[in-house]
Amino acid sequence: MDLAETVSKWLDGDASALVQREYLIPAEGKDSPFFPPTFAGTGSEGSGYCIDTMKDGTQTCLVDTVGSQANRMEPIFAKEPYSGLVPQVVISAGQQSTNIFEVGHRAADALLRHSSVGTDLDKALRSLADGDPAPLARIAPTSFVFGMWDSRGTQVKLPRIVSSVIRAYDIDQLTRSAQYFLPVNYRDEELLGEASDKKHSDARSDLGFNEIPSTNTHGGIIAHGEIRRDTVVNLSALRLIISDDREEEVQKYILSLSLLAATCGGIGHLRQGCILTRDPERGTPRWEVVYPDGRREGVEIDHGSVLEYAKEAAKAFGKGDDIDAVFETAKAKDKIEAAAKPKKK
Repeated sequence: MDLAETVSKWLDGDASALVQREYLIPAEGKDSPFFPPTFAGTGSEGSGYCIDTMKDGTQTCLVDTVGSQANRMEPIFAKEPYSGLVPQVVISAGQQSTNIFEVGHRAADALLRHSSVGTDLDKALRSLADGDPAPLARIAPTSFVFGMWDSRGTQVKLPRIVSSVIRAYDIDQLTRSAQYFLPVNYRDEELLGEASDKKHSDARSDLGFNEIPSTNTHGGIIAHGEIRRDTVVNLSALRLIISDDREEEVQKYILSLSLLAATCGGIGHLRQGCILTRDPERGTPRWEVVYPDGRREGVEIDHGSVLEYAKEAAKAFGKGDDIDAVFETAKAKDKIEAAAKPKKK
C-alpha cells in the first residue's frame, strides 16, 4: 500500500473516519480480576468505579478514559524517533521544566499562555479562528491531534482527531479486605502507653502505630464479556478544521501525527493491578475506513510506514522550531489581580 496515495484519497474523498476495535485480556489471563480507575463521588457515595447497567441487566465498566488514553499516547512525541517530527516546546517555571506534551490543556494551558511563548500562541490561535491553522501547527501540532479549548482566551475549540477508550463488558465487581498488624506492640512494651483520647488514637493510626482493618474496599472487576479498546481517527473533523484547498500540507502533517498516535498502542500497564494485553484468540486488530453511507473497507496501517510518511509530511509542511520558554510570574500575577477585581454592574 502506498500510504501517501491512500492518505490523499481519504482526504480528497468523503471518508468519515478510521476505526479499530482491539480486544484485550488481563496479563494474568481471561476471567482474572483487574482494577479500573476510581472516580470521586458526591455526598455519601464517596469514590468508585464508573459502572453502567445495560438493558439486559449486565454491567459495563470504564477501564481507561479518552483523556487518559490521550495522556498515554501524547508523550511519545517527546522521544526519538518521534521528537524530530514536532516542535519541542519546554517551559521553565522555577526549578521545574515541563514539555508541552505533559501539559493537560496543551496550547490553551495557563502555563503556556503566561509564558514567553504566550504572545505567539495567542496570535496563532487568532489566526486559526480566521482560518489559518499553520501558525498553531508550527508551535503545538498535537493540540490538533488530541483536542484543545482555549476557554480563557480566544474561545477557539479543536475537537480530538484521535480518540480512544477502553471498556469492559458483562462485569462483576469485587471487594477486598486487609488487616495491618503491628511489628511491635507499642502499648505492652510501654513505648507509647494508652492513647489519652480519640484524637490521639486517630493520630496514632495516621502515623502507623495502630492496627487498622480495611474492609469492603474496591477489589477490582472480572469481565465475563469483552474488554475492548475502541480507537477513532476523525477524518471529518480534520477536514473541517483544515480545509484541504487552503493548507494541504498542514492537513497531511496533522493526519500523519494522528496516525502515529493511533498506532503506537495505549495498553500495557494502565495502573496498579491493571496490565492489559491483546487477546491472542482475537488476532491482530483490523483498521477500517468508514464512509457516510455506512460502507466499511478494511485497510492495513503499519506503524513503520506511518513513521516514514510522517517524516515526509513534516518536511513538506516545514516543522516549527524548538522553543525554550519561561513562565512569566509578573504576567500571571497581573492576570490574577485583574480577574479578582469586583465586576462593574
